[in-house]
Amino acid sequence: MNYAIMDDIHDPLRRPEDTLHAAGSAVGFMEEGRYLALKGNQHDYTWDKAWSYHLTGGMLNFVPVYGDALQRGADAITSAWIMDEQQHQADKLTSDSQATFHHRQNQLNAIAHQWYATNSQWADTHTDYSHDQGMYDQINGSANDGNARARGRAGAQ
Repeated sequence: MNYAIMDDIHDPLRRPEDTLHAAGSAVGFMEEGRYLALKGNQHDYTWDKAWSYHLTGGMLNFVPVYGDALQRGADAITSAWIMDEQQHQADKLTSDSQATFHHRQNQLNAIAHQWYATNSQWADTHTDYSHDQGMYDQINGSANDGNARARGRAGAQ
């Protein structure tokens, strides 16, 4: 993808602002697609809880007098375990997403530097594309638009 982005930036037939926006949008779209795929691939603990409830409940109910209380205790422990596992899974996804965002930011900055090296004369004569901040704002805004487009395509608005 980076090669295609660089080819696009160096294409004299493309408008410079379009190449910067296309690069940001592509990176944002891919990042959000990755996040949505990982989020959708998380383990569903519903069946684990149901099987644990039925298996332990079936065995513990045979204990005279205390069976029902033991079964309720086992269910409470299982519920707590399930909640902990789901939280651990969510925390890992959040941590991975934060790391990915950091990598994405580095990638966007590197693309912006290459874009500016190619289009500095154009950028210096147009508002909102300065080397100091403008090009970064433009590519980041386009990446965020790409994120939103990926969420929209996935139906996860």
